Amino acid sequence: MLRLFPSHTFHDAAQSPGLDTISLKSFLTRHESGIWALVAPTEPTAADGIDPAAVAAILRLLRDAFAYVVIDTPAAFSEPVLAAFDESDWVVMLATLDVPSIKNLNEACALP
Repeated sequence: MLRLFPSHTFHDAAQSPGLDTISLKSFLTRHESGIWALVAPTEPTAADGIDPAAVAAILRLLRDAFAYVVIDTPAAFSEPVLAAFDESDWVVMLATLDVPSIKNLNEACALP
C-alpha cells in the first residue's frame, strides 16, 4: 500500500545474528512521508520461518529506537503474530460486519 521497494525485509532482520538497534536500522525502508518501515517478507514461505522470539526481540529494539511502532499483522493468529501482540501496548483489531468476522474477532478478544 505504501509502494515501497525494500532491500531487506523482516525475515532478513530476524535471520541477522547479534542484531542491535544500530544494525536493525539498516533493514528499514524509508517512505517519502518520513516514516520508516520494516516490511513483511515478499515470500510467504519466508514468513513461516520467522521465530516468535525474534519477532519479540525486533519489536523491543524498534521500541527503543522510535517513539511509536505500528504493526500491521496478517489476519491469521500465528505464533509470530501472538508474539507481536505480547510486545504491544495497544492492540486494535479490525473486522468487517459479517458473522464469521465478528465471531473470529470475539474469539480473538478472548485470547489469554
